[in-house]
Amino acid sequence: MEKEYIVSIHNKQTINGRVEDIELLLPCEYKVTNGTTYIKYNEYDKDNPSLKTESNIEISNNTAILTKSSNQQSKLILEKGTRKVGHYGTIYGELFIGVFTHDIKYKLNESGGQIKLVYSLDVNTQHLSKNEVLINIKEVK
Repeated sequence: MEKEYIVSIHNKQTINGRVEDIELLLPCEYKVTNGTTYIKYNEYDKDNPSLKTESNIEISNNTAILTKSSNQQSKLILEKGTRKVGHYGTIYGELFIGVFTHDIKYKLNESGGQIKLVYSLDVNTQHLSKNEVLINIKEVK
């Protein structure tokens, strides 16, 4: 029998001095294989619950890869101390976004754990937001 997990995500996003807090609590798939951690969960649009976004987080070697798949595709790669360019799909088209990772910390094992990501986003090198994301994964018993 497969274990069941739940993921709690708290995103504190600061845009032009204004802070937004977003919190999610969702069932997820969670596994650790050969030193890489995989977390997969689905998000549903609150106005149209039939619209599903599949989200994936992959953590290894102080790098996090965040992907989202729905009608649009997004992929951000976070590596501490570096700026990467990711793509973020919108209904209006694809944006290329700069991602500078300030910090990645994680403590994970077979039962779950915690991930902290701190990064800034920019568009055309213009600062867009600073994000602090705290992710907790727990085995449901």
